[in-house]
Amino acid sequence: MSWIQNLAHVVKQVLTLEERVKKNTEEIKELRQDLKELLDFTRKIAYAVQRNQDRAEDKYENLSLLLENKLLEFEKQFERRLNVSNQSLSQNYIMNDGNEAYPALIPPQKEHKQ
Repeated sequence: MSWIQNLAHVVKQVLTLEERVKKNTEEIKELRQDLKELLDFTRKIAYAVQRNQDRAEDKYENLSLLLENKLLEFEKQFERRLNVSNQSLSQNYIMNDGNEAYPALIPPQKEHKQ
């Protein structure tokens, strides 16, 4: 091979490499754009997941408070009914010093309306 043929071969390789570099540069640019879009999408998903988790926590807290309120209401009603029952029982029973209840010998007095 002559030096002209070698030079032509080198120029051909340089031009081929230049085309490859341009193609690779374009591909890198596209990949960067794809990566940017993927990162944006990932951020949106992370935000949506966090918002969803916050909503779930809020709903859980609201339900817990609602349940607690219902239990307190039930407890109040139960105590009122228990007090009413105890009052009617205490009218019919006498408590001794040992906190034992014995039936009263005198029947309870009925109130007369005037």
